[in-house]
Amino acid sequence: MKIIQAQTEHLDTVRTLFQEYQSDVNQGGNCECFEGFEDELASLPGNYSKPKGIIYLAFASEDYSKSTNAIGCIAIRPRDGKPKEAEIKRLYVRANKRGSGAGQHLLNNVFMFAKMNKYSALFLETTATMQAAKSLYDSYGFEQAKSNNSNIECYQYAFKQDEKKK
Repeated sequence: MKIIQAQTEHLDTVRTLFQEYQSDVNQGGNCECFEGFEDELASLPGNYSKPKGIIYLAFASEDYSKSTNAIGCIAIRPRDGKPKEAEIKRLYVRANKRGSGAGQHLLNNVFMFAKMNKYSALFLETTATMQAAKSLYDSYGFEQAKSNNSNIECYQYAFKQDEKKK
């Protein structure tokens, strides 16, 4: 497995994975976390652009040109109006590769990126149906935060000054 930063030539693969993620999460109806999703797809990398944001892809092989070799993705962007905080978005691993450690590897890369960019806190949203993801977030020390939406669970992570790498 190899984790890479998505480049311009990977944006179609990113769109495919984001759409699979949407389909996976949104099975029960219209999740508010997908408001503006079509615009997000059309404008990629959009808010995930460097230097303050990034999209990572996980590949099963060294051939990064085939979207079928991509097994997962994750993105991070600054939070609106809060330049020292970031939001993790679109952590997704294809069903046939879940349990492979891809989610952990993707999350590790986001943590390194957040530290390099001196973010003080990370936020993310998930749904009650995503138990494996919630277990992963718990293992990293994310804590549940208040949500204004009963269908979405929010989590936050605050970096400590003396924190060691996971």
